Amino acid sequence: MKYLYLIAVLIAVVLFLLPISLLTFWLPLRLRPRFFSPFWKAFGFFVLNGLGRMKIHSEDHRSPEYKKIPLKGLYIANHLSLADIPLICTQVQIAPIMKKEVLYIPILGFCAWATGSINVDRKNQHSRIQTYNKSTERLSLPLALQYYPEGTRSKNKKKKNYSEIKTRLMEYAYKENIAVIPMSLCNTEQIFSRGAINTGLQLGIIVHQEVLPSDFHSEESFMTYCWDKVISGHENLKKNLI
Repeated sequence: MKYLYLIAVLIAVVLFLLPISLLTFWLPLRLRPRFFSPFWKAFGFFVLNGLGRMKIHSEDHRSPEYKKIPLKGLYIANHLSLADIPLICTQVQIAPIMKKEVLYIPILGFCAWATGSINVDRKNQHSRIQTYNKSTERLSLPLALQYYPEGTRSKNKKKKNYSEIKTRLMEYAYKENIAVIPMSLCNTEQIFSRGAINTGLQLGIIVHQEVLPSDFHSEESFMTYCWDKVISGHENLKKNLI
């Protein structure tokens, strides 16, 4: 069942994402989202709602300014599973920072690269430095970027505390007065279980209101607030979803 689902997902990548990626990868980064966003959104809904019969509870609290394409700001989220990607795509379509291994996934790797994703070899310090530099350049354009402050997904599914997350890009956002948009994800870790696909689940995503550095008296209070929004949103979804 799991392999049939993954084959169907790959077919969806070919149908939804490959054509638009081939048409737009040569365009300037600022123009690409206007073309690829509807296709990534449709892909997210098809993979989760169409193939998996998942119900998606979504909330979007951003102000109109931060909903305009191309998006701007630093988007952060908790990290539960590979299914986080299509769930986020149902609401916002943003080039992410992703591990280099994703590039090797047939077709999907190219499509992700075509959106402007920034790839990192987490075991290589030089790669991490390059990724940071590329990320700050992207945010200063200004164009949106998305990453998971927790880094690798926790095997025990326990959410990481603020002291355990990667904050360097949030520090940059504070210094340069760039908004951070927290996102809370829920239940995607339940989709894959012991080689099977659990269908009919209820997934949740909250895109919180943008958090402005100018509203905070210190870098620490700003970053703590941003991560607290991610965690509290996840906990609220967990309580309220069936």
